[in-house]
Amino acid sequence: MLKGCGSLAVALILVGVLCGLSSGFLANLGVDTLLREPVLPTIVLPAEPISKTIEVLGFRTGLTNTMLATLVTDVVLVALAFFGTRKLRAGEPA
Repeated sequence: MLKGCGSLAVALILVGVLCGLSSGFLANLGVDTLLREPVLPTIVLPAEPISKTIEVLGFRTGLTNTMLATLVTDVVLVALAFFGTRKLRAGEPA
């Protein structure tokens, strides 16, 4: 019987193989999985501009809803990491 890290490694490998089989990843690599390759539709969702666009070096650019959401998410994650680890850096008990 596997203990500790061995059972975790076996579980992770099993999950990876099952995910690879079900997602069609292995079929796209050319591995015959005996399963049909999934039919994936083409999905295109362009970002919506929320400010005026300007031209920079021949490219039209501006602030989009996707860029704003990415910036807000980055600020929240950095703040969580900073405030979540400040006592660790100070050497104080949690």
